[in-house]
Amino acid sequence: MSTQKNVTSLPLAAVSALCAGAAPTRAIYLPSGQNDEGILFRNGGNGLPSMDFDSLQSHGVTHLLVECDDLARHEAELEKNLSSLLSDPKMDPAQKAVCVRHFGMRVAHDIASGQDIATQVDRANNVLDAIVENVLSNKAACESLLSMCGHHRSTASHMFAVSTLSILLGNEVFGHDAARLRRLGLAGMLHDLGKKSIPEDVLRKSTPLTPEEIDQLRHHPIESVRLLGDESTVPGDVRLMVLQHHERFDGTGYPLGLAGSDLLIESRILTIVDSFHAMIGRRDYRRPLSPIEAIDRMRYHVGKQFDPSLFARWERLVRHDWRRVDPRTLGKDPEDAVSPAFHADHNRAQPRVHARTAPRHACDGRLVVPVIYTGRLSHLETAPDVIQSRVTDLSRSGLCFMSAYPFYRGEVVSVRVSADGTETWVRALIRWCRRGSAQAEFRTGIQFLHRIEPGETAQRVAVMPYDAILGPVSTVPAHTN
Repeated sequence: MSTQKNVTSLPLAAVSALCAGAAPTRAIYLPSGQNDEGILFRNGGNGLPSMDFDSLQSHGVTHLLVECDDLARHEAELEKNLSSLLSDPKMDPAQKAVCVRHFGMRVAHDIASGQDIATQVDRANNVLDAIVENVLSNKAACESLLSMCGHHRSTASHMFAVSTLSILLGNEVFGHDAARLRRLGLAGMLHDLGKKSIPEDVLRKSTPLTPEEIDQLRHHPIESVRLLGDESTVPGDVRLMVLQHHERFDGTGYPLGLAGSDLLIESRILTIVDSFHAMIGRRDYRRPLSPIEAIDRMRYHVGKQFDPSLFARWERLVRHDWRRVDPRTLGKDPEDAVSPAFHADHNRAQPRVHARTAPRHACDGRLVVPVIYTGRLSHLETAPDVIQSRVTDLSRSGLCFMSAYPFYRGEVVSVRVSADGTETWVRALIRWCRRGSAQAEFRTGIQFLHRIEPGETAQRVAVMPYDAILGPVSTVPAHTN
């Protein structure tokens, strides 16, 4: 019978908290490069005097190993009381940062794995509260957390780093508005959730992406919100931040092509830190950039991709607090060697140009159809359920219309049309939506799916995932009413 132990890494400060009090402790092991199981340091039940922790820390030990059996219960208790743990004035600031990152990474990993969203959001908010309450006010802990954000080799690393960096920049912009900073951090933790639906070989591809792969990647902000469903613990502005994190300041981003003040300021913050962390991360096809190198390259895109005033604040923060830190010099972190990079840079790839499968006929602008939301990304807009939309062109497979409200790819609507002189209702899929030439209008293209009865127009259906959007085109009505 195998006696191999199943152990996991815990920050030194977290192990110290586990060992506090009179309760017997679990066996504890020192990390060892030659032995994945570690080296036995203390048997279970022997306790671990605080003087040993001081000695370990003085010798550069930041993590210890503990057996996984029964650990989840103890660790959950520590995570729940993270703010109290970090408020200990005796804890070294660097260890506070290590604890925050450890528990934040665990939450980010569980979010990326698609585990119960409501539970993970509650956990994420607890960690984010700890960052806002105990890290931002401690300069040394803040700098340590900045340093550790240089690691970037896993899904959890990127999600947690973007969350943390967003809070740090948000603190420069909003001050100590705890509730606003927590929502911004939550958006950072959720922003790339939709990439779990993208094949791993696409995410880690080192050659230019195909048009189909680019199309799939550009759908991931919508997919992130779709996967959140109707979860009430995720506020509407957080969903918008997630949707907008790939929009650009000049309006050339996606999915809607919004620009400037049309974007939430939090979304513009996410755009900056998401790009920054992608640039300093490890890639199979290029070396990681230092923070200063990344800032220098990003400056070329100020006013285009990035909000100038927000970027100026970010540049001051990085040059002042991160000026001596180069992620290439950081030691190997065992929590980071999990999966390939979660963020793909493929600047040479071109987006797909969708060929029209049926002739389209321009309208004179006087044709108006009722569009009823049937499957929508919830809590995003104040748009009414029924919108009177002006048709710009149509075919047997779909139509384009103008609206004062944005629609998102994959949403489902019901449209009243006329086929062979008979009025009928059709279920339709949103294929694309972009900002129109007029500032207050959006141009939207829909694909007809199938006819429905009038009583079915109010029936709710789910927003379609990316794979379903690729289905065949229907050809139902020839005319609209």
